[in-house]
Amino acid sequence: MVREEYHLGQDDTEIRQEKCAAFFGNLMHHCFQIACCLRICSFCVGCCAVDSAGGQECSQNGRRASRACFQIAWTLWRGIQSVRLLAAGCMVAQQSHELQKRPSSTPTTQKMDRG
Repeated sequence: MVREEYHLGQDDTEIRQEKCAAFFGNLMHHCFQIACCLRICSFCVGCCAVDSAGGQECSQNGRRASRACFQIAWTLWRGIQSVRLLAAGCMVAQQSHELQKRPSSTPTTQKMDRG
């Protein structure tokens, strides 16, 4: 990779982007877990309270809440992927800029003075 070859480090923006992605990734993970738990609980309530109108209403509300949590997790995932795509473009631009700033490393011929 160009970064290791030319000893380019991470800048502050890249570090913040990684921390941001980790935070929202963790949030997405928890939303997904809550959505799964709600879905399972609403299924169990629907199966156990077949004749109860209140039980069926509770089951429907649980499914609705589960769907909302899944949507939040999906939106977070799309946001993380968008930020990563933008960050990759910025890193390429940074590397290109750094490479253009460097002097060319073409070998030069020097005569030795034996005198």
